[in-house]
Amino acid sequence: MNRASQSRWIIALAAVAVLSWQVGSRWWPHPALAETNYHANRLRLEAWFLDPVPSNVLAGSSISGRLLPSYFAGTPLASMANLGLDGSGPLTALDCLLRRATNDPAGAVPHRIFLEIHRLDRVPDANDRLLLETADDASLTLARTVPATRAANRPSTLAYAWLKERRPGGGTGVPEPGGDSRVLLGDEPWLDAVMARVAALRRLGCEVWLLRLPVGRENPSEAAAANFADALARRTGLGLVDLFRHAQTTGARLDYTDGLHLTPAAARWVAGALAEAVAAPTAR
Repeated sequence: MNRASQSRWIIALAAVAVLSWQVGSRWWPHPALAETNYHANRLRLEAWFLDPVPSNVLAGSSISGRLLPSYFAGTPLASMANLGLDGSGPLTALDCLLRRATNDPAGAVPHRIFLEIHRLDRVPDANDRLLLETADDASLTLARTVPATRAANRPSTLAYAWLKERRPGGGTGVPEPGGDSRVLLGDEPWLDAVMARVAALRRLGCEVWLLRLPVGRENPSEAAAANFADALARRTGLGLVDLFRHAQTTGARLDYTDGLHLTPAAARWVAGALAEAVAAPTAR
């Protein structure tokens, strides 16, 4: 066989392999976990930009990133997208939301956005710029055209997620609280940036709620004491779902993988508590 024939056979076999993988990907479950922070973020961004717009979205950091969409199955928040981005923060998640909402030909937007307050005052950096560039890069365009190339269909990610979901989840227990020393001053440029994006999303028809999650060693020692979350809710006029305070009030024991991020069992409890809070008449 000459070199030209070999090349044609290689191309044909590669095309058949990609097509077979793409057809098969319709039936296997899409992973929500990945082997690196980059690929975990890629999973979430591709799901947000390529899948149908869900009714609810978590916008935040790696803290809310632990609340996997599957944890909300069977609840009023069953249609949930997770934009809890590792190594990033809520402001970048809001930018991703706006980019999809303003560019979607159908004009579809989520009904509710849960805006995590942890790291809400974080200043965007090079990692955030890289995440936002994902919305326009060639690989996302390719993933839209050839779903087999999506991060969710990478063999290594599928294998990692399968093993991770079946491994017993351990935690470090309940770390000593360190408190939340942040305060709201008269002039907060970061808050102006957040609220400009919130206002744009509300004009599109989205409800935006502030969401306070348990954060291990960064939890305040006194759950009932007034804190950053309360001040933020007063300042913005947005409804607050305080799941740290709820966990303390109900006596829930929440474990953490590293003193900061919830274990899978704890994240499932928090997801259920969020769904209950939304369903309650006094949630807003």
